[in-house]
Amino acid sequence: MKILQLAFGAILLAAGVMGGLVGISGSGSEQIEVPSCSTNLLQGVNFCDKSAMMDQDIPVPAVVGELVSASFSVKLDKADAWVGIVDAGEASKCSPTGQGYLSCDTKDLEFIVGGPDSQGGIEWSVEGGEYRFVGGNSAEGSAQTTTVDYEYSAALTPFLTYPLIFAGIGLIAWGLIKK
Repeated sequence: MKILQLAFGAILLAAGVMGGLVGISGSGSEQIEVPSCSTNLLQGVNFCDKSAMMDQDIPVPAVVGELVSASFSVKLDKADAWVGIVDAGEASKCSPTGQGYLSCDTKDLEFIVGGPDSQGGIEWSVEGGEYRFVGGNSAEGSAQTTTVDYEYSAALTPFLTYPLIFAGIGLIAWGLIKK
């Protein structure tokens, strides 16, 4: 029984330290082709006033804000290209293109973070809800390639971290002094 207490205490302590104090994080970089806003991807559509929205929702469970602290940042190396995040309900303001994205009038969208004024980057503290990514470009002229640098991090909130750590320490101490 003493071994089980020590083992379970060590697991709780490790989970609290790794999940709450260390967490997970990562970063990466991608090259993407950004058409100029005047490129006629669809006949007669001027993309200076339009944006492209993902055709799928990104569901984030409500528990994320209570148990996990998560953040996400994106930086594009071209200030003319932009990215934004909207509530999934904003999709009703857009038209399907049949190409995996929706075409939207940018001025009609309410951005949670980012958008045409974001100057090529966003930082977002993730909360529960359903979201969609939106992208656009304000550059006239020819298409360009942009580098998208992204970073993410997630860790347990203190509400969960400290009880795990204290329970782990308590079980280890109890296992060590128990005869």
